[in-house]
Amino acid sequence: MIKHFVGVTGAVSIVLGGLAVVWPQLPVGWIIVGIGAIAVCWSMREYFLEYRPSTERILDWVSFYPIVIDFPSLIAGSWEEGRGLCVSQFWLSCENRSSSFLALDQAVILSRITGARLPMKLRTSSGYVDPVEANAIPPKAKFYLQALLYDPSVPSGQMQGIAGPLFFREWAELDVEISMRGKKAKRRRFTAHQVARSANRAVPQTGSTAPRVTTRAFQD
Repeated sequence: MIKHFVGVTGAVSIVLGGLAVVWPQLPVGWIIVGIGAIAVCWSMREYFLEYRPSTERILDWVSFYPIVIDFPSLIAGSWEEGRGLCVSQFWLSCENRSSSFLALDQAVILSRITGARLPMKLRTSSGYVDPVEANAIPPKAKFYLQALLYDPSVPSGQMQGIAGPLFFREWAELDVEISMRGKKAKRRRFTAHQVARSANRAVPQTGSTAPRVTTRAFQD
């Protein structure tokens, strides 16, 4: 890849430039060293953007550079009275941080527990579609990926999603994989701790309903 080539070339330039400065003491050696240092710094920056290590907290962003996922959450759901936590979907808020159009082939959620694969859809002006059916994403544009955990044809009033205990048995550890056209697929892992924190952030897990205004009772 480009960053590998630039990094190696930069390192070689630093060595050769340093040798030129020492012997035969050519001033141009300093220029070569400077160019090599710039190349190495750029390459390290690209590695940082792509491979920023996951920690045991929910990250503010995760890089699939040039795609960046912005949290607040990885999952969406609700707290249903008498049922508890219900996880309805995986939902990712993303941004194309490059200066060029970006075409997606697919985005997939993969369970590290069961091996299940859940394709994600891309939100467009005409609704959610398979990424390959959408036009390329403009530079600096925000876009959204979604994977439902329920059948949208299910009548309202029924549980729309997966009950919390079942969700954590099947999806407590997972990978997000994004494939960009003409590029190698990129995958990021989310630990059980991160998924649980995401659920806590996305769904207030309290046993009580939110405060609400009620109608006064009048006596005759």
